[in-house]
Amino acid sequence: MSESMSFKDILKSDLDNTFFLADEFAERHTINGKEMDVLLDAYELMERKGSQGANNHFDGLYKADLLMYVKAQDFGVPPKVGAFLILDGSKTYRVQEVTEEMGVYVIALGANRA
Repeated sequence: MSESMSFKDILKSDLDNTFFLADEFAERHTINGKEMDVLLDAYELMERKGSQGANNHFDGLYKADLLMYVKAQDFGVPPKVGAFLILDGSKTYRVQEVTEEMGVYVIALGANRA
């Protein structure tokens, strides 16, 4: 590793070469018609829900069914809470919460219940 690499450079390299590496953690999905590498995680959502205290929680997480991690540069402008997101052309979710963590959007999704 080069001594001239900044922490941000190292983190970006880790995101590109580890966490969002296809066939390792990420999978190719189509989001609103655009293909990108995505990590879908229901387990982490359960962990986050379980660790939130009564006075320290995000309402969006309690309504969410799935957490999605996607690189901000791949996704583009973050979705608005309440917006619909179509996953793989057939599953419609409503965005419950959006945060950005070091260049990655963490998007809590709720199933679209009719």
